[in-house]
Amino acid sequence: MKETINNKTKIVKNLDELAEAMIGLFIEMYNRGTTEIGYVSGIITSEGLENMPKNIARLERFTDLIKRQSKISVFSPTDIFSDDLFARIDATGAKNTDYELFWRRTLSSGYVTHMFMTPRWEISHGSRDEHEIAKKQNMKIVYITDEV
Repeated sequence: MKETINNKTKIVKNLDELAEAMIGLFIEMYNRGTTEIGYVSGIITSEGLENMPKNIARLERFTDLIKRQSKISVFSPTDIFSDDLFARIDATGAKNTDYELFWRRTLSSGYVTHMFMTPRWEISHGSRDEHEIAKKQNMKIVYITDEV
């Protein structure tokens, strides 16, 4: 799914366009018969900026594992946000609240059906918010307890 997302987001300049691109991708997938889409939530910045690379790599490992074990399409922030995309969005002056609104809009679209919560998600403000969205959207929530 990462390659498909990257193709859809090549020319995206801001978070509104990114949300539109992601929801458009979900609609295309649904129209082709994909009725279940999963999102992997986990810590990225919660343990400090110095731990971001380690946490991003960890989230990528979880996402890869879930993709291999699941019969549904799965994505995570690491599938969306390349360095290039971050640079384009940061150039617009996007703040943390803007990213929160992006995730709320994208995950509340009605097309994401599963939420995979990785260990220690509770310490992440973003993951807690995503968890609340999953509950409100009646997504199937899977709590992963084993570390990778």
